Amino acid sequence: MSKLVIGVDMGHSLSGAGTGAVGIVKEVDKNREVGKKLIAMLQEKGHTVINCTVDSASSANAQLQGITTKANAQKLDLFVSLHLNSFNGSAYGVETYTYTSTSSSTKAIAQRIQDKLVAQVGWYNRGVKTANFHVLRETVAPAVLVELGFCDNKGDMDKWDADKIAKALFEGITDTVYVAPAPATSETMFRVVCGTYSSRENAVAQQEKLKKAGFDSFLVAYTK
Repeated sequence: MSKLVIGVDMGHSLSGAGTGAVGIVKEVDKNREVGKKLIAMLQEKGHTVINCTVDSASSANAQLQGITTKANAQKLDLFVSLHLNSFNGSAYGVETYTYTSTSSSTKAIAQRIQDKLVAQVGWYNRGVKTANFHVLRETVAPAVLVELGFCDNKGDMDKWDADKIAKALFEGITDTVYVAPAPATSETMFRVVCGTYSSRENAVAQQEKLKKAGFDSFLVAYTK
């Protein structure tokens, strides 16, 4: 698998202007929950991640410009902006956007991301769409923006599973199956004790016998 350089924007600011949608949950909380997991998965598999997120901005325009400045500061294979939608509680589903004049290869990536999210999370498929969004238009690299359900729709939020969403995004971006690393396990060891002696001299003599036979040992003194 070739290693990629991916720009990830966890959309909107935590403070200042452009703080995103608020519904049953806050958009900025949920996209960061998923974004951090996605970044960890990508890095775990050897990909380079450029975090393009802007956490604080004086204006919505400054926030958007900050994102694209970070994205354009180096050569990316793909830029991904993560968001949650909001309407009036009645709209639902996932949708993925590309720029209006984007290439067919970028549209194919967007379609793959969309398909993975629908299949693995269970959201309604709102399709792949085009838009003139700032982060899509002004980013030099191929760019997609994903609306991860509606933060004001209970059905969408009931399906929210950050691990599943991050995995689907990873697989859509890399076109590979994500396999989690095996959990670390503690190894049980068994130590052989060879005798207990009231005389230190006898204990040392036994150590010498063991050493000559090729066995390591150590002496522990304790009070009975």
